[in-house]
Amino acid sequence: MTSRSEVRAEPGIFDVNHAVRRTDFLIEVGHRIRKVREVTGLGQASFAHRLGVSQSTISHAEGGSAITLYLVALIAQTFDDVDLNDLVPLIEGKVGA
Repeated sequence: MTSRSEVRAEPGIFDVNHAVRRTDFLIEVGHRIRKVREVTGLGQASFAHRLGVSQSTISHAEGGSAITLYLVALIAQTFDDVDLNDLVPLIEGKVGA
């Protein structure tokens, strides 16, 4: 049996630079979700209803927190003009480097 002290994170995963890149990434995805919603002309509540999620889910996602892969895929699937590439930016450089 493995104890908690024996469980080690991959090197670089919890360093400050990685945390900043992760935060910036999530904020960018949130901005892209907001842009999609604004282009559709829907408010948060209507956008959420169309996706079958709560308004607070959209609010948190647009703020860069609580973004799930499921939500991103759902948006791309629900709105024909939206591609996953429109929602998810490329990560520059090697993650964890």
